[in-house]
Amino acid sequence: MKILVISDTHGNIHKLKNIIEAEESFDCLIHCGDGINDLIHVVIPKGVLLITVCGNIDRARGINGQTAIVENINGYKFFITHGDMFGAHQDITGVWSEAKRLGCDIACFGHTHRPMNDDAGPYMFNPGAAQSGMYGVININNGIKGELKRV
Repeated sequence: MKILVISDTHGNIHKLKNIIEAEESFDCLIHCGDGINDLIHVVIPKGVLLITVCGNIDRARGINGQTAIVENINGYKFFITHGDMFGAHQDITGVWSEAKRLGCDIACFGHTHRPMNDDAGPYMFNPGAAQSGMYGVININNGIKGELKRV
């Protein structure tokens, strides 16, 4: 299973389109907040599972949605959040602690605009800021393997 992970698009529809086109064949798209409405301006391939959470900028624009969720994807428990509610800008310990408390295998988050791909138990994955062309791919085949990319 191939999961495309993006965050912090901040209105850069051009970069978002380029990312989706670069990874055209994927099973799931996770947007970790700050620009989730940007997704209405792009074509999401048919059959792709779409998972989003609201970031601080989304909420400031009046979007009311979940700020953190747990999803079971292909046998793995994912903690998905933007990260601002857990103090990610100062330290990722809050995100890590919450994912661990919830018994998650992996935490996907954004907010910092700094990419992270660390098998810290739980696996910590931040794709970086899509507004700058950064994104990530997680492949699940007998384990979790994350890869950070840029268009």
